[in-house]
Amino acid sequence: MCIIAVKTPESHITKRALHTAWGSNPDGGGFAYTYHNTLVVEKGFFVFRKFYKALRLAEEKAPDSNFLIHMRIASSGDVNGPMTHPFLVHNRLAFAHNGVLSIEIPENSKLSDTAIFCESVLKRLPKYFLEKSEFSVMLEMLAKGNFSKFVFLSASNVVTIFNESIGHWLNGIWYSNDSYTTRKSYSPVSYAGYGLSSDEDVDERIQCDYCGAFFPASELEDTIAGTGYYKLCPTCSLFVVKDSNVDY
Repeated sequence: MCIIAVKTPESHITKRALHTAWGSNPDGGGFAYTYHNTLVVEKGFFVFRKFYKALRLAEEKAPDSNFLIHMRIASSGDVNGPMTHPFLVHNRLAFAHNGVLSIEIPENSKLSDTAIFCESVLKRLPKYFLEKSEFSVMLEMLAKGNFSKFVFLSASNVVTIFNESIGHWLNGIWYSNDSYTTRKSYSPVSYAGYGLSSDEDVDERIQCDYCGAFFPASELEDTIAGTGYYKLCPTCSLFVVKDSNVDY
């Protein structure tokens, strides 16, 4: 599933929110920020204490910067430092992704879908593609078509969010989903050739790992008929979610 948080300079992201998000997305974290018109990416953290300490030190160092924060749960590719987000498109642009991209991934690929997308698509675009409307339209359509969220941070301290409305703003922080509010555990499933994750949510809510929508278990039952052990997401109607609160 992953989670992205965009922290503005005037906001404060709590340790509790970070720790809960980390527990829900435990396959590595990282963040990007700007310092003296230079883009800095720190990633490859697999211990929350080290991640948290590095983030707070960076906040002190660059109090006027936006922060692009990401925590990963792997749907493809290796679980290692290079596969954590954010990725560098080039030395003045960082990129993070939340969702699953419907792109071809070689069998046993060490690269995640996001890494492949960054290398094969983003790095081939003109350097200042975010300033050109045709590329912005393309990325917005691509994000919405894949029920994904794309976030970029430039060395000029400009944040660009695609499919922003599927996330939410709270106290000056944009979150791509609400896995920072309640810790969740996931187990992988495969459906129609896509690597997805099912969700077991302790507060009796279900999350579709593809579109990121949350809804009560009762809504899932009332909205759509069961398809065996799994049911279709009532929001995107495309991918399966596991209802761990219903006895099939």
